[in-house]
Amino acid sequence: MKKLVSMLLAVIMLVSLSVPVLSANAGLENFKEQAVYSGFSDVSGSVWYAGSVKTVCEYGLMKGKSAGQFSPTGNITAAETLAIACRLHGIYNGGSGEFEQSAPWYQVYIDTWRTFAANGFYNEPSSFWTSPITRELFASIIEEALPADAYSAINAIAFGEIPDVDLYSPYAGAIYTLYNAGILTGATENGVAGIFHPERSISRAEASAILARVILPQLRQSVTLSASIPEPSYPSEAGGGVSSTVDETIPSSGEYDYILNTNTNVFHYPWCKSVKRMNESNKQYYSGSRESVIAMGYRACGNCNP
Repeated sequence: MKKLVSMLLAVIMLVSLSVPVLSANAGLENFKEQAVYSGFSDVSGSVWYAGSVKTVCEYGLMKGKSAGQFSPTGNITAAETLAIACRLHGIYNGGSGEFEQSAPWYQVYIDTWRTFAANGFYNEPSSFWTSPITRELFASIIEEALPADAYSAINAIAFGEIPDVDLYSPYAGAIYTLYNAGILTGATENGVAGIFHPERSISRAEASAILARVILPQLRQSVTLSASIPEPSYPSEAGGGVSSTVDETIPSSGEYDYILNTNTNVFHYPWCKSVKRMNESNKQYYSGSRESVIAMGYRACGNCNP
């Protein structure tokens, strides 16, 4: 009998050791300092990102790129982003954020991501993982790493208010979630607030600031954007030195009033940033009234509000 009891206790101990120790409740309170920050030679205490670099290193989300260096101006790759997202997801749910290494090193994060995320990343080549990630995909992955209640809204930014985010982009929802949570703030350029630059790469310094706001809600920021976008400045008929925001690859603005996307049935002002992202084969240059475009079955772009 004693031998049977001993065997049962041994089995119970083995099972308990094989199950990860998770906290009773998932939540942002599970993010705690895990490491002592010793600083980096390329991150001085006076730069704007010094605090966020310190935070993400202490909380186990990011590490240096080489001995004693963080490489703040270097780009974040897709693989590094997925690793960070898996750490976020793991710690939020009571785990340590540590993973067994694999070959290639990021395979363990791909496999982990597939267990909880909608986008499984099944067929991407190695070049995708080792290349810089775009800002819009970075935002999408980070947003999906945590549940919706981790991104409580503190702002009221309506769809269409972020000047350069296409509402029909698959990443638009995630970007707006992070703006409304005060995690993304955008930049002000030429008098227009909230510029996101979705297709640009993202630096490690920028990523650290975003991640610090994800895990520490007290760092999140209030943002107010205007739904109105300034009218563009076109060249004068005399060819004066007024700058133009019209893409030089499309006809002169005097030849048409709108650009129609024949694929999505959306119409835009010629200066709309979404136009630059359209396939040329889907563009139709149209001269006529707004009412006539709508009568043709087109709907107005949510970005430029024609």
